[in-house]
Amino acid sequence: TSTTWTAPTGRILTPGMELSVAGVKGRFRFIQHVSRDGKEWIDVHGGKSGHEKTRSFRPDQVVTVHRLKKLR
Repeated sequence: TSTTWTAPTGRILTPGMELSVAGVKGRFRFIQHVSRDGKEWIDVHGGKSGHEKTRSFRPDQVVTVHRLKKLR
């Protein structure tokens, strides 16, 4: 179990970073990367507005890692 993960795009995700998953509506916040018994997945929280929950996805399902909005 790791609290960071390098996405296929090369970006390093840390807890709280937002991402989108192929075929699933809504945005998710990264929680952790898990690798066990030769399998790996990421745990995230979020989803469609009003129906947020904690879910797990295969890393190859991540399509977009969203940029954090920063105040100038």
